[in-house]
Amino acid sequence: MVRTSFGAALDPSKCTASSEYWRGNRRFYLNGEASQEGCFTSPWFKGSHPVMLSYGRTVAPWYASHVHHGVDVDMPEGTPVRSGVAGTVHVRPSTMGASYGSKRLLVRSDGRDHVIGHLGELAVADGQRVQPGDLLGRSGTNGCEQQDGPHLHFEVRPSGTGYQSAVDPWESLRMSRA
Repeated sequence: MVRTSFGAALDPSKCTASSEYWRGNRRFYLNGEASQEGCFTSPWFKGSHPVMLSYGRTVAPWYASHVHHGVDVDMPEGTPVRSGVAGTVHVRPSTMGASYGSKRLLVRSDGRDHVIGHLGELAVADGQRVQPGDLLGRSGTNGCEQQDGPHLHFEVRPSGTGYQSAVDPWESLRMSRA
């Protein structure tokens, strides 16, 4: 069992896969969000995985502003990441800086940008149209090698805006408890 930042127990054995990095370091920052406790599935990724860092105010040590603009989902390197929406892919867009890694993208759909950071490999090209279920890439540590371990960073913003405009992506991830 792993204790989360607010003391609840997480049983990693209920996940189909999880990175040893986060299990071993027991670093989960869920901001008291018991609803984000446990392992989850999503149309955006294969398997069931724990949330390691939730959206909003955080005590995680990597954010000088103490705000995390997305949801980080713990997963081993190489986990397939799929599109959860129909839209157009933008690879390394100017609205995403280097902190998302060099293998970063967004899927623009219905006035929203679905931002994905820290991929280990890309499976799509800039301007490509995708449908739900299409492979976007595989998870990795790109841009976060020194601190976070492998994970998927996911955020949602109004189209064409920066991270300061991000909204809670939980609904867009369509997470279901495993």
